[in-house]
Amino acid sequence: MKSILTGALAALADVLKSMQIPDDLLAATDRQIPQDQTLTRLLALLKPQLDAVDYQSCERAVGVLRAINQVRTAFQHSGAARDLPVALAKLALSYPPPNWGDTWDCIRGKTVAALGVLRDTMRRLGDS
Repeated sequence: MKSILTGALAALADVLKSMQIPDDLLAATDRQIPQDQTLTRLLALLKPQLDAVDYQSCERAVGVLRAINQVRTAFQHSGAARDLPVALAKLALSYPPPNWGDTWDCIRGKTVAALGVLRDTMRRLGDS
């Protein structure tokens, strides 16, 4: 099950990194953010358009996605394996997990919730 979890986390990371946020949507000061830092670029795009409460909600959602990516990194890179307990703790998950399948279910649920916050926020922006 651990190898399935590793593969699923890698696929999720690939999807998130495939997001394209063109420079012309960003403020001039944020255009130096590398294209592969999609979550940082997304927050830079949203910050000037949101009130403080909505932006903080998006920051928390991105924090969850980053923690999930840290779990992936810990699984895929032996030098980062020592960071797995901390990465799981950021997601309120224990280490070692009692069941890797349940761990994946929790990670999947947290991913869906975080993406839902970002989706809902962007929909509201699009409607206004």
